[in-house]
Amino acid sequence: MIREGEWNINEFPELKKDLLNKLNIQAVDETSLPQLLEEVLEEVQSIRENSLHQLLEEIQKIQPKS
Repeated sequence: MIREGEWNINEFPELKKDLLNKLNIQAVDETSLPQLLEEVLEEVQSIRENSLHQLLEEIQKIQPKS
């Protein structure tokens, strides 16, 4: 990586790739991060809405009817 007192930065992308592979981590294209974040937020919102709907149904089941 260092030869004759100079950094060989051409080796960094390959080292990063090897490290991610060894750690079993999928590389993420940083330009796609905003889209990925949007998808995750939509999924979280969907889960939240479904959970609230289920909770409301459970409450309605146990509430005495007037």
